[in-house]
Amino acid sequence: MEPIKCILIDDELPSLTYLKAIVEQIDTVEVVKVYNQSEKFLAEYKNLDFDLVVSDIQMPVLDGLALANIMQNKQFIFTTAFRDFAVEAFELNAVDYLTKPIQKERLEKAIAKAQMTTAIKPEPVSFCTLNTDRGKMVLQFSDILYIKVSDADPRDKIALLPELVEVVLKNITFKELNKILPAELFCQINKKEIIAYSAVNFFTADAITTKIRKNNGFLELVLSPNFAAKFRLK
Repeated sequence: MEPIKCILIDDELPSLTYLKAIVEQIDTVEVVKVYNQSEKFLAEYKNLDFDLVVSDIQMPVLDGLALANIMQNKQFIFTTAFRDFAVEAFELNAVDYLTKPIQKERLEKAIAKAQMTTAIKPEPVSFCTLNTDRGKMVLQFSDILYIKVSDADPRDKIALLPELVEVVLKNITFKELNKILPAELFCQINKKEIIAYSAVNFFTADAITTKIRKNNGFLELVLSPNFAAKFRLK
């Protein structure tokens, strides 16, 4: 079995050094990179080849649970000095949850569990089925450019498809949509809008200019500070 490719993250350097030293003693693991800033990892992860993240939970700017929520197609083993996060960690389908100080034998068991899952990689889903104003509809992720709250009924959402075709998604929340839409393809950018990365032309700290034509120009969207940390252009 090939070594599992692993990222290590902890904002405390002594803990990160200790974790790296333990992991490097495990023959079945290849350490790809280590980070003491979760936001730096978020900015780089799309250019890295890895299967597993071993991450501390409590970190400034972006905690480990938030990272796992963004990267739902990657496996996570969480480490923490506290037990309070266990339930939330497993709600995110974490491989395992280890309390500090980490024991090598316990970490080996967690990594073995991750390797078994990695060995059988399911084909990624490329579509979703949603209730719309046209009945149940199969939507390819590649066809969804943009989603916004409906002005007529905030319980509904408007999905913009190629050729500026609009489809009303009936009675669905952004929380539900964020679970359905792949995080590597879509990002919620404020309380009322989700954008496909493929539809982004360029962006600043607080605004996004899309490739979607509107009147004589292109649709511009607000990038809210509360969502900016999760937004990264592919």
